[in-house]
Amino acid sequence: MNSPAGQTPEPPKPDWSPQSRSPLAPKVIAGAVVVAGLYYGRDILVPFALAALLGFVLDPMVGWLKRWRLPRFLAVAVVMLITVAVLGATSLFVGSQVVELSRQLPTYQTNIQTKLQGIRQSLTGRGVLDDASRMVDVVAKEFNAARRALDQPSGRKEPVVARVQLEPESRTAMQTLVDVISPALGPLGTAGMVMVFLVFILLERHDMRDRLLRLAGGNLHLSTDALGEAGHRVSRYLNMQLLVNLSYGLPMAAGLYLIGVPGALLWGLVAAMMRFVPYVGPVIATVFPLTMAFAVDLQWSMLWWTLGLVVTLELISNNLIEPWLYGASTGLSAVSIIVSAVFWTALWGPIGLILATPVTVCLAVMGRHIPQLRWLDILLGNEPVFDPATRTYQRLLAGDVEEAIEMATEQIRESSLVQFYSDTAVPVLKRATVDHAGVASVEHRHRVLVGMTAMIRDLVNEHASRGVGPAEVLAIGARWEVDALAADMLAHALSVERIAARSMPASSVSPENVHSLDLDGIRMVCLSYFSATPQAHIRYVVRRLLRRRPDLKIVVALWNATPALLQPGVEATLGVDAVAHSLAEVVLHTETLLHTTQEHEPEGQTAQAEVDEAQLTALASSGALESGARETFERAVQRVADIFDVPKALVLFANDSLHAWHREADQQTSTHEWSQQASVLCKQVLRQQETVVLHDLARDPRFSAETHLTVQAPRFFAGAPLRTKQGIVVGALGVMDMQPRELTPSEIHLLELLATETMTGMVADAARQPPSAAEPTTTASNPMLTGPSAAAASPTS
Repeated sequence: MNSPAGQTPEPPKPDWSPQSRSPLAPKVIAGAVVVAGLYYGRDILVPFALAALLGFVLDPMVGWLKRWRLPRFLAVAVVMLITVAVLGATSLFVGSQVVELSRQLPTYQTNIQTKLQGIRQSLTGRGVLDDASRMVDVVAKEFNAARRALDQPSGRKEPVVARVQLEPESRTAMQTLVDVISPALGPLGTAGMVMVFLVFILLERHDMRDRLLRLAGGNLHLSTDALGEAGHRVSRYLNMQLLVNLSYGLPMAAGLYLIGVPGALLWGLVAAMMRFVPYVGPVIATVFPLTMAFAVDLQWSMLWWTLGLVVTLELISNNLIEPWLYGASTGLSAVSIIVSAVFWTALWGPIGLILATPVTVCLAVMGRHIPQLRWLDILLGNEPVFDPATRTYQRLLAGDVEEAIEMATEQIRESSLVQFYSDTAVPVLKRATVDHAGVASVEHRHRVLVGMTAMIRDLVNEHASRGVGPAEVLAIGARWEVDALAADMLAHALSVERIAARSMPASSVSPENVHSLDLDGIRMVCLSYFSATPQAHIRYVVRRLLRRRPDLKIVVALWNATPALLQPGVEATLGVDAVAHSLAEVVLHTETLLHTTQEHEPEGQTAQAEVDEAQLTALASSGALESGARETFERAVQRVADIFDVPKALVLFANDSLHAWHREADQQTSTHEWSQQASVLCKQVLRQQETVVLHDLARDPRFSAETHLTVQAPRFFAGAPLRTKQGIVVGALGVMDMQPRELTPSEIHLLELLATETMTGMVADAARQPPSAAEPTTTASNPMLTGPSAAAASPTS
């Protein structure tokens, strides 16, 4: 793999001097001090952690009582009384059941002895082992007698050994009572400390949160997000665990009752409670009903039925209920859960096993939000530490082509082939070009090229071409091997999108071969470049191609281009029809230049008319056009503009009625242009009936040709659908910006939530006021502009 001179600057070499290394000893000492503090302070920390855990469960009850206008201290008192009453009733029930079963156990002694004798007889095999055992005992006795006779002198009798017996010291009744009570004092003291801590946690929840935020210092936004996410994840985990345990304990009790095992309700309760203890709890819980089934029934049927019930419930709970309810509620990897269980059990004993997952969740969330603790999220979290492109690149560097292909197949299954090529495969090649002159060795370059070639070949065999007829598009790797690989991916992606295409290597546009290049049937040529400065070579190739075919469309894919080469208008300086920097963008340009969508226009128009008719009907019956709902949409557009910090926000309905907010400082566009821009962009949401995010409209060929989007046009648009209760999309809530932007998944989710809240508020506002005439259906003549710039944006002002 060669690269042009000056393609990418050589990356700076890492500084491994002793001065550049961060001191490790202080970190190790600090970690040892923390672990020692956790161990020696467990008498205080364990009750506090248990109280905090119960606080996550009980605080929603306190909040519910506060909504009934109870003071917080009274709500906490009611919750604590209910908690103590439930714990006391459960303890009394368990105690009474244990006493009753202890009374019945002597009656099952005969059954137990009979079964044990049967087991022993079946294992001994007709007494053969018994005879052998007796023979060994006789031989051993004779051998010991002979040894004693040899050791003693003749005529001397063996001395008689006196037996000494120790009489226990008599104890008073008070000392006996202390001996009985003292083992229970430790758990009772811990329980008392937990209750005291719990009361103060419930009473001072907000004050404790403020103190934690103040103690954390730094960025208040990050600390608030960390505490909020930790609380949400721990609460969700505990609630889901409670549901999982109940879904296990109730069927266990019912099944044991039908089988006839004594104390079925007790064993169901024990099973539900013991599942709070990971790993060992479920095993311990199954011992009791199996033991009772073994002791009660003289036959073996009850034991087998009980064992079948336990196995069935475990399979259903572990494979169906837990994955369904838990999902990714903890955000921890499987290995970190196991390691944390061992670590906290070693520090805090059995209670540490119960607290392991919640405490580790809090640590992982802190690492996700606090930069200094980022290593915690890397060690404990379940999110990949590398993006898909970096993971694929690492597999290729290691020569693990099979795993790289498997990862590619999984990504394509979740998205599409075009998206995989655009978001993963091309960035892998970009990373390879950056590392080419730096850290990459000859062996690394060889592995990447061979691995990418094998991956593309496998994907071509897996995803067959759907292009019909001779090739219309020719993808050419302009200079280097990586260019040719990207051209192969582009040709394959286009063929899967029903555009007949083929690829050629870089030698096809060399000075010797460019004049003989086969262009029969070719309507468009795509040149692939990973070079950062390809201008001279592009002009050279383009001139010679156009000299042969003046009607040829040419698209240049600049994978490593500088920002200057991606600005609007660079096409004229290069003499090409379009410039793209991603494979998905090349596909859009190809579809636009070749007009491949025209063949399906009549069918698409018919389907669109049906959708529009259904949307208009749902819009008319939703109440969104009533005057009582106008205030809701006017508030919504300004609120979403403030939240996303954009100059323009809007609500557009299927009948083209518009609610918009236009920042006063951004008045370059007239009302007519503003309405047309809003209509064109929001119609994408109405047609696709899902959230649409367009990061850079100037680079999207679907909109770059629109005349009303070329003068002071927006560069960014994001819109979420407005749905009725029946799920029909009747409008869109959108935001626009004059600069390209990116939205994170959480920000997209927030926009969708705001759209849902807008429709909910509209229904409530419309219900409070009498119906009125519907709004005008054309935005060009009467757009409803609200906000500080309504008057300034009006044509008559």
